[in-house]
Amino acid sequence: MNTLTTFLTLLAMCALSAPAPAQTGGTPYVVFMTPAFGTTTEANYQFVFADTAGYQNIQFADILVNTVLDGRQACYIAIQPTGQFSANVMLVDDAGDAGGPYRTMQIPSASIVSNNQCSVEASGSSILGNGTTLTINLTITFHANFGGYKVFYLSAGDVSGTNSGWQPVAAWGVPTPQFTGPGVGYPGVTPGRADSTNNPVNYTFNFTDTNGVADIAIANVLINNAIDGRHACYLAFANVTLPGEPGPRLNLVDDAGDAGGPYQSIPLSLLGGSISNSQCTVSGSVSSSGNALTLSLTIALNHSFAGNRIVYMATRSNTASSGWQSVGSIMVP
Repeated sequence: MNTLTTFLTLLAMCALSAPAPAQTGGTPYVVFMTPAFGTTTEANYQFVFADTAGYQNIQFADILVNTVLDGRQACYIAIQPTGQFSANVMLVDDAGDAGGPYRTMQIPSASIVSNNQCSVEASGSSILGNGTTLTINLTITFHANFGGYKVFYLSAGDVSGTNSGWQPVAAWGVPTPQFTGPGVGYPGVTPGRADSTNNPVNYTFNFTDTNGVADIAIANVLINNAIDGRHACYLAFANVTLPGEPGPRLNLVDDAGDAGGPYQSIPLSLLGGSISNSQCTVSGSVSSSGNALTLSLTIALNHSFAGNRIVYMATRSNTASSGWQSVGSIMVP
């Protein structure tokens, strides 16, 4: 994916009208989006950005929806405010080049822009600048071929070139055809968006297997800003009972992130006990019924692990795997 600098250069060449005289010295940042979790193909989303020098200082706001931070085959949207109540909306094409080509529409209008992953409809969309805050409402429809769990990444840049950087602030499940074998449930995790200010938080992780729970060998949970076990909260539930053990065990990989260990372990058939690494402390229980396996985990994330984090899940049998799915997001203050 090309840099945002390329995109800003192109915007400058377009001679689009500016919302108002901007100040210098501001800091753009991502505030939040809502809803932050769901499992539908169409919704109206609210995205809130801000700049310490005023909303007029925001030159663009970006929204990228994909399984990872990659503009290719994504729903990649750039918004350039042109007034307190107006903006240009640009949808990057399937190749994902931030410099274009892209489909363009204005808010307000009755236009629609589309690529192979999504459509953005101006009707029902709006923009409002007020004080330091820029609020954008967009009606987005995800196409059937874009099914599965996706992450909403947001960023903002101002007229001086300062950028907030990409922030993963939400996960969304686009309905997909029924799978066979091991998989991640819908929803995968509850809550789908959490704020760990009030640690710890109780989470429910849902795994499935059309061949029955006994077919599940390993169920994984990974909390990090990418699919990387290093310096993460990386959990593996081993759905087997070893000789001399009271039941299946939950393993927490150490800071080095090697899935083969070393790790701390607790049997989930027993109440009490917890496991920890430098990122998190975890305790909980497991239950199953039919094709569904549920991990009920209490997770306290350390403040040294601060930032917007993504919750990934994966499960496998001895013959098949669901692959990693981005099912939720967590704000660690």
